Amino acid sequence: MSNSKPKDEFDASKTITAFSEPIMAYLEKMGDVKDISNPDKYPGVKIYSSPDMNGALTAGNIIFTNPGMERPNDLDHEYGHYLDFKHHFKYDKVDYAKTIAGPSFISATMSTIAPKYFEHEKSQSELRANRLGGAWGDNNALKTKFKK
Repeated sequence: MSNSKPKDEFDASKTITAFSEPIMAYLEKMGDVKDISNPDKYPGVKIYSSPDMNGALTAGNIIFTNPGMERPNDLDHEYGHYLDFKHHFKYDKVDYAKTIAGPSFISATMSTIAPKYFEHEKSQSELRANRLGGAWGDNNALKTKFKK
């Protein structure tokens, strides 16, 4: 037997539906949602892209993005949020939402409102995602981006 690990398959029970359901409902209403999932590169998640999505968001094992954020740095970063949810939080939706997703959303919002005072990219939630996603994708630029 080889040392290979079982493939990480998408499991809908691991989705943070409090975030994903309203976002998906909105994007479907707007009418241009594409499933751009790549289970070989990003196993265990579904990735949806829509021009009506402002930025990117990871809701457990679902990633929402827009066409302008489908580059490897962006997708590796969002996958890093999933890896944090999976490995550190052991799929604990409440703890993850309280510790990472909530503060990340607040940080992103504040950096939009007052960019002079708030740098979302340098928040702890984003640095964690950069390190994890960068390591996953062997993406040195992302692993060291804003390294503290």
